[in-house]
Amino acid sequence: MAPSEKVEQPYKAPILSAAIPKYPESEKELKKAGFSKTLKKLGLENIKKCNRLFPLAAEKAARNKNCDAVMMVDISDKSTKDNIVIFVTAQNYTKFYFTEEELLNDGAALSEQEKLAPLLWRHEVMAEEVIKSHLHHPSTYDRHELGVFQSRTTPSCNEIMIEFSAKNSFGVELTYIAVVQFDKDSNVVGFNLQEK
Repeated sequence: MAPSEKVEQPYKAPILSAAIPKYPESEKELKKAGFSKTLKKLGLENIKKCNRLFPLAAEKAARNKNCDAVMMVDISDKSTKDNIVIFVTAQNYTKFYFTEEELLNDGAALSEQEKLAPLLWRHEVMAEEVIKSHLHHPSTYDRHELGVFQSRTTPSCNEIMIEFSAKNSFGVELTYIAVVQFDKDSNVVGFNLQEK
């Protein structure tokens, strides 16, 4: 290699010193520390396994260029005895969720935002159906082509904002703005409709 060639190092965000927790590894200590519910839900062996998975999750998230610094790693509420899920939050609020299988394979870490982004176009179409289902006269729905129509992927959902006209329960046409939020499984997790 010529002296002028520079080898680019792979990206790795810093991992903050307090980011990785360490749960007690005995039933007595877990209960004493206030983790009785976690112990009951997951069992002692899974909690010990989580302690081993935390550093892997931090390292995996740190290699994603959307992560500025690993701020927090912990057991996700999505975890069960049969499926451990570890979450990681970056300092810039980028979020990651990893199953044990994902942590043990060599695949790239995708943030929740990256998992949601490819679904954005589908959620835009679905948002109009959700809006119509909340109207008294759905056949009068008329999206404003030059009005507000924004789609964005947040750390935890796709958010679609649409301005439209429709008749209310009295048959009067009004202008509305609706915001519909979808999770990565395309479930509606937020809906807001207001008159403009």
